[in-house]
Amino acid sequence: MFNDKSTGSSRLPILHILCVIFTFLILILFNSCNRVDFKDLVISEVVVNSDTQDFLNGNDWVEFQNTGKSPFPLAKLSIKDSRSEAIKLPDVILNPGEYYVLQAADPETAMGLPFLPFKLGKEDSLTLSSGTEDFDSLRWKPEEVKKGSSFGRLHDHTVASYNQTPTTIRNTHILYPTPGYANVPFILFSEEQVYTVKIEMKERDLMDLLRRPVAERWYPADLEFNGARISTIGIRTKGSSSLRKVAELPGDNRSFGRYSFKLKFGKYKNQKFMGLKRLVLNNGYGDPTLMRDAIAYRIMREAGLPASRHSYVDLWLAGRHLGLYQAIEPIDSEYVERYFPGDKKSGSIGDLYKAFCSLEWKPGQTLKDYTTGRFPQLELKTNRKTIGTEHEGKAVMAFLKSINSGSAELIDTDNLTRYIAAMTLISNYDSYFANLGNYYLYEHRSVNGFAMLPWDFNLGLGRSIKEGKKCEDPVVLIDHPTIKPLSQRPIIARVLERPELREKYHGHLRNLLDTIFNPEDMRAYVQSRRDLIDPYVKEDPTGFYSFESWKKSFTEIVEDGTDSFGRAGALLPFIDARYKNVRQQLEGEIPSGDVGNGPCP
Repeated sequence: MFNDKSTGSSRLPILHILCVIFTFLILILFNSCNRVDFKDLVISEVVVNSDTQDFLNGNDWVEFQNTGKSPFPLAKLSIKDSRSEAIKLPDVILNPGEYYVLQAADPETAMGLPFLPFKLGKEDSLTLSSGTEDFDSLRWKPEEVKKGSSFGRLHDHTVASYNQTPTTIRNTHILYPTPGYANVPFILFSEEQVYTVKIEMKERDLMDLLRRPVAERWYPADLEFNGARISTIGIRTKGSSSLRKVAELPGDNRSFGRYSFKLKFGKYKNQKFMGLKRLVLNNGYGDPTLMRDAIAYRIMREAGLPASRHSYVDLWLAGRHLGLYQAIEPIDSEYVERYFPGDKKSGSIGDLYKAFCSLEWKPGQTLKDYTTGRFPQLELKTNRKTIGTEHEGKAVMAFLKSINSGSAELIDTDNLTRYIAAMTLISNYDSYFANLGNYYLYEHRSVNGFAMLPWDFNLGLGRSIKEGKKCEDPVVLIDHPTIKPLSQRPIIARVLERPELREKYHGHLRNLLDTIFNPEDMRAYVQSRRDLIDPYVKEDPTGFYSFESWKKSFTEIVEDGTDSFGRAGALLPFIDARYKNVRQQLEGEIPSGDVGNGPCP
């Protein structure tokens, strides 16, 4: 018999070797799965000029993000700016996708929290390194450092906008500060997307708002706009006749509670949002197309006028889906500073009035005749410190006396010739051109003249009310564009009765017809807006009109709906007819009217 002990002993080393190899492979696999890739940690956002005292004591800060798939030990890397030595990051494990915020502060202001022992300069850089190799960096210049904003990287956001172009430098952007969550572009107004807006408020406050909407009472709330968050803002209902009409809707009406709102970001604490103090959310009452404001403000901008910026938003209030609204830039002191840079540069912002006034003046009238009462004709919005002093209303009273004595000396005629041209095409008679409302009056000090500022166009472009009109909107005469006698609208009369100003006005009309108001371009723009908001209108749970009525309203008269203005004229046929009629008037093919003869042919 053979003795197999030698055979068994020869197998043991082989098994041992195989076990060692297997263990080695497991260790390699384990290490490869848990290996730290230094490129996974990025500097995602920096705040160099903080305006938020209730976050990190107002200190500047840096945000890091782990973009990899494995936990990242921050202490593996160091950070430095352009002037300091490298500082080791805190001993913190950052899970995949997580953010970590580290303040740049003095020890006495760091509140016992981890901090970088250097401050960030207006022109500076930050670099992440392992000591021997750099892995990520951000650098910025003074023009990229805006108070109330941040600077960094942006992913998965549409950023195209109008009149508020996002800064894109070295694959970085001007952002809204979002410490510890995904970055958001510093943009409120865009023509490229519909923003999701969520407003949270206490249930008892919401119930009180629904019980007493006409009181226009302020309530505290928190806001999330396109992912950007701000807490403790003020919200209230807004409107006049439209507010009362919505308040009259029964509880079982689908549009119950669909109010327009004002948001005041600094109502309860000193703060702004995306550079603004306030924002308006319009519910679209009276406009089945949900486009008349967007189109009108676009026409106003093309005419060379200051005009509010606009975005569509999908609104949620206290967990309730209200549907498609429009966010509109309000007219206030910041608006004046933005659109009248000459006044801002000189440090002399003029008086701004919300107006419901014909601007007529009779001997013996005083400022109080215009500014007192529950619904004043002129409500001062800037320079309110002058109220009760000898300077209150001094400029506007001189202006009223001047235009009512036949003078155009105190009129910003460049503004008025452009404003009248745009309004003549838009044909909004819920305005100074008929029933007086929906405009602001501004003392443009750098030109020593008063200007008119456009506001609220849901009843324009063929939808407007019929008050006092003896002819249809498309055929109103361009040289008497007001429904009321021009003698009752003195600021427009002073412009149109002067041949040289009337010719400038006609020139602005021609330019608008050749550019934005020609039917081909208008139809293309309207179609682009329809494509954008179509899915939101279809799913709107509280809209004043049905989805089918919305689709019809561009080409047909719409007679159903919740609003109180009756049948709604079709948008595109009005634009076609108004374009043709005004073109014929300018070419002398049909009469264009006269200052004293009324608006109808």
